[in-house]
Amino acid sequence: MNKKILLNFMTGACMLLSLTSCPSDDGENDGGNASVQLQVSPSSVILNEQNTGTVTITSNTSWSVYCPDSWMNVSPSEGTGNQTLTISATGDNSGSTARTGTLIIRDKGGKVSASVSVTQNPPPINYYLRINKTDFNFQSEGGEDKCIITTNETWMVTGANDWCSATPTNGEEGSVQITIMATENTSLIERSITLLVTGKNSGSQQQLTVNQKGATPYLNIDKNELTYSDDGGSESFSISSNDKWSITGTSTWCTISASDGAEGTTTITVKADANTSYNERSTTLIIKGKNSNIERKVNIIQSGVSDPSDIGRNDYDNDIELGSYALSVSPTSLSFSAEGESKTLSITGNDSWSTSSSQTWCKLSTTSGSGNSSITVTANKNSTSSSRTATIKITPAHANSITISVTQAKPTEEDSSVGRNDYDSDEDLNNK
Repeated sequence: MNKKILLNFMTGACMLLSLTSCPSDDGENDGGNASVQLQVSPSSVILNEQNTGTVTITSNTSWSVYCPDSWMNVSPSEGTGNQTLTISATGDNSGSTARTGTLIIRDKGGKVSASVSVTQNPPPINYYLRINKTDFNFQSEGGEDKCIITTNETWMVTGANDWCSATPTNGEEGSVQITIMATENTSLIERSITLLVTGKNSGSQQQLTVNQKGATPYLNIDKNELTYSDDGGSESFSISSNDKWSITGTSTWCTISASDGAEGTTTITVKADANTSYNERSTTLIIKGKNSNIERKVNIIQSGVSDPSDIGRNDYDNDIELGSYALSVSPTSLSFSAEGESKTLSITGNDSWSTSSSQTWCKLSTTSGSGNSSITVTANKNSTSSSRTATIKITPAHANSITISVTQAKPTEEDSSVGRNDYDSDEDLNNK
């Protein structure tokens, strides 16, 4: 008969015998005599990493151990009274699941028995997760790159977003190629993201770092110059950019429809007021990228009045005849105190003009102009001992000069010492 079958038959017979011959739980036999005691603790054992375990026998008689499973040994296999059994496996569990066996301990008289369940787990798996490339760098145009995952467990990729993705996002053990893809970056700002590859059983993680450069900045305009007649009007130019931008350089006579804007194409309308002077005027608009600092310039040029007789026609009387010039100044004389002060000359007319002063102590706020205007005349403090005079000339481009007489009072008695140290020193010294 097969040895294993015979062993199983004997085990079953022994267990049956123990069930039919075991005393009651109160420790006494049917005849009331002292009972045979045999107990084991614990009744189930899981072998440790060294593939060993122990069981304690508490007994008042001799006993023996029956071990039907060939993959484990017990020491000692028999004994008397209380003792500790050492259970050991003959080798590692080469399977992928735990294996279980049973020990049977019985007294040598065959009256009582106990069993112990023994479990041996397979050795722990040394999980690994390897990636041959973990850093990915893309240009602004985007594209794809690849890496290989090698592992002995299932895995998954997380962290993808709308511009960066991975394919596939999960897999089983073995070697798998992963494709990392980045879409085009139209912004000037560099961007980055971190993808995580995680092992399902071990929980170990590897990071995939993805960086992408920002787009190359550009700021273009379709016109570099806008010209206007003296009547003024509106002209326009276009800005095309992938950066935010702003415009500076406007003036009181030149305004724009927008002083800043965002990415894309924008049309800027530039309005010039009428030029009432026959002098040409200009300004330069500067368009600058916010992040790129790229600069573009648009020159704004407006011609003066083509017929000088039109200058200032709307600024004063409509009675001025075409083809004639007129210029008047008010007042025609100015008086200043010795302490010095400022006063104003008013000019009315349709001609350009220039100004001059005959004395340095009499100062003018401007030296030229056109049409209606005003000039501030400032007299310095009079530090002499007498009054003084000066002459201001307003000279039109198409007429004779207009003379303005200026006088300044001498210092009062209290100020008679003003300037004494400039010329009286010798006299004072001689009188002492």
